[in-house]
Amino acid sequence: MFESRVHPSLPALTRPLSRLAGRYLEFGPILVFAGLGSLENLSTPDRFLIGGGLAAAVLLSRLLGNKRSNSLALGADLFMILGSCAWLCHFEPLMHGMQAMEESGLFAALLLVGLARTLIIPGGFIDEPDADPSAVTRGSAMLMAAVGMALSLSLLVSGPEWLAAGLPFVLLLLLQSLLKRRYGEPKSEGSSN
Repeated sequence: MFESRVHPSLPALTRPLSRLAGRYLEFGPILVFAGLGSLENLSTPDRFLIGGGLAAAVLLSRLLGNKRSNSLALGADLFMILGSCAWLCHFEPLMHGMQAMEESGLFAALLLVGLARTLIIPGGFIDEPDADPSAVTRGSAMLMAAVGMALSLSLLVSGPEWLAAGLPFVLLLLLQSLLKRRYGEPKSEGSSN
């Protein structure tokens, strides 16, 4: 009945775009959370509820699709989900902790995820499961040290959110990418990095 008028090269073009969108979709919740910070009439609890809800949805979709999450995205999701749970459940200690830590809570969550993944998951904090385990440990330790510096900076800088959290988070993403390239070489007999 309907004749397909799709250009033959369109599926070939949309597959890489689809993969790229899927790869960066996991950073959507933290981007929305950050963007909501510019709205003057939106409260912190509302930001956490929206960001945490999106983070939970993205995590669920990745789990159902059996896809590994980026460690930095997972840490950001943990931060937002904890914040949303604090306000949903009216858990006073966590609510006060989230308010007191502000942006530093993000980097504390990243450190927690980094430590857990380095100790438990073959790909470590740099998300490279096929690399040499000692290289993964070195790369993960470097990324955790950088997260520790970002945490310190966010505790010292009480200024715009983009400076205390946004810029350091982007720099951590860049560092993770560099460390993946450096230490993400496949395992081989007798290799030393």
